[in-house]
Amino acid sequence: IISAELGLTEMAGLRMVGTSFALAVAVLLAQAAGGLAENRGQGMGTAFQAPLVGRLLRAGYKHQGSFRSSRAKHAMPKMLQGGGEAKLPGVCSGMGQLADQYDAFLLDQWGVMHDGTKAHDGAIECMQQLAALGKKVVLLSNSSKRVGTSMKKLDRMGFDASAISGIVTGGDRAFSGLRDRERAPFTELGGNRVFLFGNGDDDDEYLKGCGLELALIEQADFVLARGMFTMQDDEDLMKRTGDDKFEMWDSEALRSLQIAASRYIPMLVTNPDLVRPDGNDSPMPGRLGSTYEQILASNMCAERIVHYVGKPHALVYDECFELLKAQGITDKSKVCGVGDSMLHDIVGAQRYGIDSVFVADGIHAEALGLSQ
Repeated sequence: IISAELGLTEMAGLRMVGTSFALAVAVLLAQAAGGLAENRGQGMGTAFQAPLVGRLLRAGYKHQGSFRSSRAKHAMPKMLQGGGEAKLPGVCSGMGQLADQYDAFLLDQWGVMHDGTKAHDGAIECMQQLAALGKKVVLLSNSSKRVGTSMKKLDRMGFDASAISGIVTGGDRAFSGLRDRERAPFTELGGNRVFLFGNGDDDDEYLKGCGLELALIEQADFVLARGMFTMQDDEDLMKRTGDDKFEMWDSEALRSLQIAASRYIPMLVTNPDLVRPDGNDSPMPGRLGSTYEQILASNMCAERIVHYVGKPHALVYDECFELLKAQGITDKSKVCGVGDSMLHDIVGAQRYGIDSVFVADGIHAEALGLSQ
C-alpha cells in the first residue's frame, strides 16, 4: 500500500497506525474480490462503495501483532492469508522502497501517474529514476483509446517517453483483436456490423481501422461499448452530454440493450471501468456491461456473451508480458502491478499471479479517509 498521507492517518477523530490502515485496505480488497459479481446487478448509476471499511474505521478497530479476529479474517481475501493467520499488506511511502524487489512494473495511468490533465507531483521523476535503475515500466490502462493517443497525452504532461518500455490499453488491444479476429473473444462476435456506445472522440477512425460498420440495434452483430458519451447506429448519433445532448439518452440506451438482449447478441466492452477516476461524467463502459449482463440474466440467458478487454481480465496482462518477454523478463515474481482501483488493478494483478501495489489516495481515497 502506498500513499502520500500514510504514517498516521486521521479519520473522524480516529488515529490509525500503519497496521490498522493495512487492515482497512485488506477489507476493501476483500470487498473488491467479491465486488465484481455484486456490481453486475447494480445497473448503470451505482459507484463502487466500501461500507464495511467505513464501519470498521468508525468503530475504531485497531490491530496490533498477529491478526486473529475470525470475523475480520473471513472478510480478508485468501491471498492475504497464510499459515493459519492473515498477513496484512505492507505500507510504504514511495516506490523507492520497492524498486530493488522487482525488474518490471505495470503502472496504471489516471490516478497513479496523473489526474487526466497534469502529472502528479513526483511522478515524472519517479519514472525517470526507475528507468535509470534499469527497471522496465509498462503502462497498463483501461482507456478505450489507442496507444498513440495515450502517448501524446503523456508527452503533453511532460512524461519522458524513454522511461516507458511499452503501453497497453484496453482500447488498443480490442482494436487489434477486432481487426485480426484470431482468438477469443473476438472470434465469437459474429460479423462486422456494430451498434456503438462511443467516447465521442475517435469513434469513426476506430471503427474504420478495424473494419467495422455501424448498424441499427435490430441488425447489429454485436454491441461495442467504448464510452458513455455517444450512442450511434447507421442512422443516428445521440450525445449524452453537451448543448446538443439527447435528453432521453439513458432510457434509449436501456431500450437498445433490451433489444440486443432479446436477440442474444454479444457485447464487447473495451474499458471495464465503472466510474471515471475524477467522478465526472460517470458511469463508464463497464457499467454498460454489467447492466447488459443483468438484462440477459432476466431473459434466462446462461451463455456468457459479454466480453471485457482491460483490467482485471487476462487479455491485457498477456499483452504486457509479451512486451516484457521481448525485453528478457519472464518471471512473474519479478513483476509488480501498481494502481489505485481495487476492482481493476489489484484484483487483476492477483488473478494473474503477480504482486501489486495499491495507491491508497486514488479512486478509493474517500472510502479510506484520505484526500485524493
